[in-house]
Amino acid sequence: MSALISSTENFKLMKTIEDWDVVDNIIVNNIIDGDETDNNIIDNNIIDNDKTDVDDNDCLETILSPEQVREMLNEFGFDSEEVKLWNEPIKIPLGVSMSPFVIREVILSGLHFQDIEEYPEIAYECKKGQIPKWVSQKVQSVNPGRLIPGTGTPDRSYPDYISVYRFQKPSKNRDQTKILDPLKINLNNSNQHFLYRGIRTLDIIPVFLLRVALAPSVNNEFGPGIYCTPNFDLAVEYAGRNGAILVFDWSNLDGDFTIKTLTDREWEDTVKGWICVDDDSKPGPPQFDEDIIQGPVSKNHGSIYNCSKPIQSQDLQVVAVTPSGMNAMAERLYAIIYLY
Repeated sequence: MSALISSTENFKLMKTIEDWDVVDNIIVNNIIDGDETDNNIIDNNIIDNDKTDVDDNDCLETILSPEQVREMLNEFGFDSEEVKLWNEPIKIPLGVSMSPFVIREVILSGLHFQDIEEYPEIAYECKKGQIPKWVSQKVQSVNPGRLIPGTGTPDRSYPDYISVYRFQKPSKNRDQTKILDPLKINLNNSNQHFLYRGIRTLDIIPVFLLRVALAPSVNNEFGPGIYCTPNFDLAVEYAGRNGAILVFDWSNLDGDFTIKTLTDREWEDTVKGWICVDDDSKPGPPQFDEDIIQGPVSKNHGSIYNCSKPIQSQDLQVVAVTPSGMNAMAERLYAIIYLY
């Protein structure tokens, strides 16, 4: 762990950044693997901005040189070997606090924090994952339990077999749906509906399958749960270059579970309530009895904590928030795609 940032600060930082992953982290919430802002900007107060020679400025557009970025990353405790390889400038948009934005950018580009031994459950999240050696570019039909090392086995609600393969992630300006070609999914078929979940760290897949619930995060706009989205590009951006995509067949919704769609004021109160859930001076989120909550992703996530009104984007997030909802997701797991 970096000597320049305390274990308490590291804990707060990681707790905020990780949507994670099962309940952990699609999403969906959050998302961008590139040069633009997304709904997953970290709270401005998480990082001590005095630790770098670069000043935060919420009013002026700024471009950080690769050298300035590397300086910040070293002080925030990122993996030193990965920091040495960083050679891209980062453009800070207007109205966005610098340090959280830089951290979000580099994490979604694949950089990792050094291991934090004081919090092994967090350090586990930071480690780089590896694609199992038996996973190839050819689609294989396997039991989900094969992805869980040791004696762990998934809940019986999972299908007996799912499709598994690896795929080289296309560059940002290429068609990301090519990743789905091996599954022969017809995205224009109105009778077929799929949800996708991007996972940034391959090591989290066994945790996801075993349904280990990790700490909730302010990045979860609908509260703790399993976040997915019908927007495949969104899921890919969230997964990044070395993540994975979980595919769920959402064509048949028959089953013992309920769905609630959030709109208008109810959606606003929910998003605002969960983002500000740790602030006792602000109203908490409304509570619902339904198993799955769905509604728009916000497009101004980073400013909501500071009293901005939530603004809906065109992207949808579908969140399993109860055991019945999670079972519904598990029953419909269709494929796992490892990206490299």
